Amino acid sequence: MTDDDTTTMIEAMAAINETAARLIGQIGTGQWDDRTPCTEWTVRDLVLHMVNSTRLFEASANRSAPPVPLDRNQLGDDPSATFAAAARATMAAWFAPGAIDGLVEVPVEIPAAAALGINLLDTGTHCWDLATAIGAEHGLTDEQIALIDRCSRQTVTEEVRGHAGFGPNLDDGTSTGLTATLGFLGRRG
Repeated sequence: MTDDDTTTMIEAMAAINETAARLIGQIGTGQWDDRTPCTEWTVRDLVLHMVNSTRLFEASANRSAPPVPLDRNQLGDDPSATFAAAARATMAAWFAPGAIDGLVEVPVEIPAAAALGINLLDTGTHCWDLATAIGAEHGLTDEQIALIDRCSRQTVTEEVRGHAGFGPNLDDGTSTGLTATLGFLGRRG
C-alpha cells in the first residue's frame, strides 16, 4: 500500500466516522429496539457494536491491550457523542506516525493496513445497516463505497464469512456500487 493509499483510507475512515456519528444522532427515541439488517441485533446492539469495535481499533492502532467492551447500558445519554469520542481517539491513533506500519492485533495479528481496511469496512457497512434500520439516508459517497468494496473483497473470504457475521455472497456480478458491495457481504441493498 502506498502512502497515498494510506492517506486516502485514513481520510475516508475519518469521514465515515462522522457519518456514523450523525446517523446515531438521528435515532429516534422509539427506534432503539428496532431490528436491523444484522438480524441478530437491534439498533441499540448495532450501535454498541460500532462503539466497541471502534475502541478495539484504537487499541490496535496504538498497540495497546484491547479495552473491556461496554455493555448496553454504557452508551450514555448521548450515544452519538459516545461513538464520536471513540472515533476521535481511533482516528488520532491511525493518524499517528507509524500506525500503519507492521502488525497489530484485532484480536489476531494482521498487518496494520489490513486492520485499517477492516475498520473502514465495518463502520462503513454498519452506516448502511443503521440508516436502513432507522429509515435515513446512509450518507456514504461513491468513493467511500468503492473503498468499502475493495476492503470487503480483500478481507471477506469464505472462511471469514462464516465466522464474522457475513452472509453468503449474493453478488451475481450484474450489480454495481453499493448494491454489489452489500450483495458481496450477504446483504440485500
